[in-house]
Amino acid sequence: MAKKNVQRGLNNIIVVCNTKGGEGKSMVSIQKLPLLFIDKNIFIFEVDNNNNSKKLIDNSEKIKFKTFRVNDGLDALDEVEFNTLTSKDDSINIIDCGGGDDTMKVLGILNEKELKGLTYIVPITNSISNVDNAIQTIDTILEFDETANINLVLNRCPDYDFIAIKEKFKALFGNDEFNLPSRIEEFQNKVKNINYILETDLPDIISSKHQYSLLDAYLKAKLIMENIDSIEASWLEEGKDIFLKNKKLNRINEHIYKYCNTFIENFKLD
Repeated sequence: MAKKNVQRGLNNIIVVCNTKGGEGKSMVSIQKLPLLFIDKNIFIFEVDNNNNSKKLIDNSEKIKFKTFRVNDGLDALDEVEFNTLTSKDDSINIIDCGGGDDTMKVLGILNEKELKGLTYIVPITNSISNVDNAIQTIDTILEFDETANINLVLNRCPDYDFIAIKEKFKALFGNDEFNLPSRIEEFQNKVKNINYILETDLPDIISSKHQYSLLDAYLKAKLIMENIDSIEASWLEEGKDIFLKNKKLNRINEHIYKYCNTFIENFKLD
């Protein structure tokens, strides 16, 4: 029997993985990446033996979320494959892998199913061991999929200013004062993009208060901020107290709108 060869819609699959836990994989998968796909149907598949993030976005109107144990990873990827083969470029499938063996097993299943040429996100934070784990993860991906589109993501950056990023990620970019060599050349010819994500507590606040995603909050904030003149006019009609109360309440929308727009403008997958 001829081997199955999946060729359609592979740009609709994004795999977020790192063999090390605690690098922000779930935060990137659930709270940040969906902002890039506002007009699509968003499916997130969490494959993790130690985590269940569904409660964080239980009330999301934009994200369809399922969590699977690693032993059920084949079932998860069957759903991803179904969505990919039946979609008309109107959906995105994000696979959020757990750390350690969870990531390795998911990569193995993707290889068995011959799902190639996928987009991979490898998030890291700032420590020497994290750079080592990122290299290990990327090498493993390329072992299974030479055509992978790999994106390294520096998570929890203080600013988009490159000097500030280099200062925080000394283990990656090197630092003469601490006698740390640059490791960035180890990623050359392996990754397509290096992206930066600014540290923020907005997703935690939104999830804890409302149990929906940053994308849900952004869409609400976007509607308000892009119609703020008419909305403020209606507040004025209700008097000073109502106007001042609503101005104060709207500050969170201003923060969300600015943060999310900045993320969308700066994060590149192409």
